Amino acid sequence: PILAFAVEDMRFTENALVLYSPLFAMLRDLMIRWCLYSLEKTGFIQVLTILCIETSNLVYVIKTRQKFRKWDNIIDIANKLLMALYNLITLLTFLPLSSAFRQQYLGGALLFILIILIVINLLYFIGLALYILGRAIKENTCDKCKKKPEKLSEGVNLNDPENSQMQLNIVQPAPQGL
Repeated sequence: PILAFAVEDMRFTENALVLYSPLFAMLRDLMIRWCLYSLEKTGFIQVLTILCIETSNLVYVIKTRQKFRKWDNIIDIANKLLMALYNLITLLTFLPLSSAFRQQYLGGALLFILIILIVINLLYFIGLALYILGRAIKENTCDKCKKKPEKLSEGVNLNDPENSQMQLNIVQPAPQGL
C-alpha cells in the first residue's frame, strides 16, 4: 500500500487510517463486486448494501482527505457523493410508485446525476491536461530563454566576477594622449 502514494499522487502520512487507503479502496471494490454477484436476485438488498458501502467510503474519504492536491480531494468527494446519491435514488425505484413517475422523475434525476458526473470529470480532465501542458511548455521555453554566458574566443567567461577586471580592460578604450 505504501507504493501507491507515489503512483496515485496521494499524501504520505504515518496515520494508519490514511496509510492503508489503497487497501481500503481495493476492499471497497471487492465488496461491491461481491454484492453485485451474490445479491443479484434480491435487488433491494443489493442496492441497499452498495449504498452502505459507498456511503461509508464517502465518509472515509471526507475524513482522511487523502489526495495531495485540493482539487483532487474536491473531485474525489464530489464523485463519491454523486454516486451515493445515485444509489439512494436507485433505492427509491423499489418503492411502489407508478411507472410514469419512476420514468419521468426518478429516471430524470438519475440522468441528471450521471450528466453532472460526466461533466465534472471531463472538465477536471481537460483542466488537468491543460495545466500539465502549460507547465511543460513553460519549463521548455523558460529553459531556452535563459542566455548562456558569453565567452571570449579564449574561453574566458565574461559573467564570472573574477574576470571583471578583464571586462573593464576589454570594454574601456585605452586612454589617449593630448
